[in-house]
Amino acid sequence: MRSQVFSCSQPIPNSPQSSRWAFSRPIFVSVSRVHSFAFFALGEAVSRGPRVFVVDDDPAMVEAVQAVLGHDGFDVDGASDAAAALRTVLRTPPELLVLDINMPGLTGWEICDILRRQPATSALPILFLTGRGDVTDRITAMQVGGTDHLTKPFRAEDLRARARALTGRPAQRGVR
Repeated sequence: MRSQVFSCSQPIPNSPQSSRWAFSRPIFVSVSRVHSFAFFALGEAVSRGPRVFVVDDDPAMVEAVQAVLGHDGFDVDGASDAAAALRTVLRTPPELLVLDINMPGLTGWEICDILRRQPATSALPILFLTGRGDVTDRITAMQVGGTDHLTKPFRAEDLRARARALTGRPAQRGVR
């Protein structure tokens, strides 16, 4: 996966200007390795966008989804361990959960069923992103409480459109 590099600046430590958020030293950030990213200007954080959590036992798939949705302005985090992901989502529910079905330990269907039984996550939009695309798999995904279903391999435009629809976020101009 190709990294996108952004240039921003960092305050110089122990300088008289650092307490006033004066930036003068450039830093470079590779987006493929950054899970949450915020820009700071004049001492105030600028919000990224809806928080999305991705759960897939394939770390490369987690990174791919993070790159696609992060490029569209979403604040994306993820995990490859289903049980750890479930604990994280229960502790701090995101605005959208992107969930694989076939994972060791807990399946995506089991995670979805557990989340639907909890008051804090009962209305959480859940997008199943999986290699299982049979009609029965799609029906099962909806029966356990899934909101939408997208089959791997996926087109970036399809994932972005579904994430926007499920979070109520309008499309960013110029992002494809």
